[in-house]
Amino acid sequence: MGDVGQDTREEVDILLPGKNYQWAFIEGFAPGPKARPGSVIGTEQPPLWDYPHGSGDGCVIGGYVYRGANFPALTGKYVTVDNVSGRIWTVTSTNGVALDSVQQIANMPPGSVYGGTSSMGLDANGEVYFVKIGGVGAGQIYKLKTIPTTESSSGGR
Repeated sequence: MGDVGQDTREEVDILLPGKNYQWAFIEGFAPGPKARPGSVIGTEQPPLWDYPHGSGDGCVIGGYVYRGANFPALTGKYVTVDNVSGRIWTVTSTNGVALDSVQQIANMPPGSVYGGTSSMGLDANGEVYFVKIGGVGAGQIYKLKTIPTTESSSGGR
């Protein structure tokens, strides 16, 4: 799941019963804005992946594990997008605990915290869609698709 940070980090977690994802004393893998409490309920669970604000990034939008048919290479990978930069990534963990890889696969039109990609969804076939609430492309629904290039084919919007 995507876990929106506050000022410095965004994170992707694997949601597990009885785990404590450490907010507000840890943000991603960095110290959070508050001190560690005297006792923590549940077992502390670090994120699978985190990334810093900067380079235009600033708000992770949780996504889906891909199970559609249009992109066999994405099967089993978690697809997520950053609201601000519009970068679309796949996050892979084969064992559900350790991060295997993160790969940027496409871009949405960039936005802002209140005007970027606000949500994701799936159709009946498990294909991924993105909703843009403001800025360039506002009010649009985008579908993940391949855009052929002269060099190679890659994921795109």
